[in-house]
Amino acid sequence: RLASSTRLRARSFSRSAIEVVLPGKGEGFTVKGANGQDDATGYRVAKSATVKDGVARFETETRSEARELPFAQVEAANAAIRKAAYDVRIVRAPKGL
Repeated sequence: RLASSTRLRARSFSRSAIEVVLPGKGEGFTVKGANGQDDATGYRVAKSATVKDGVARFETETRSEARELPFAQVEAANAAIRKAAYDVRIVRAPKGL
């Protein structure tokens, strides 16, 4: 008998941040990183990458949204997890620095 859903862990919430203080008040620096939300995995994952006030900041907030993931969504969830594994966080200095 095939399962009709996959059980997820109990409700959870986590937030993480990486901050890099940049020289010269961050003038001309840019960041590359994931921005946006994804909820294909039964968890709502919000990511942002910003430069503000001389600080490069990468944030991730994860919140469980469902107790079970329907079996029909498992393949899409696995694809989303594989894609997230390749998210990069890069701080680029201005030319000539």
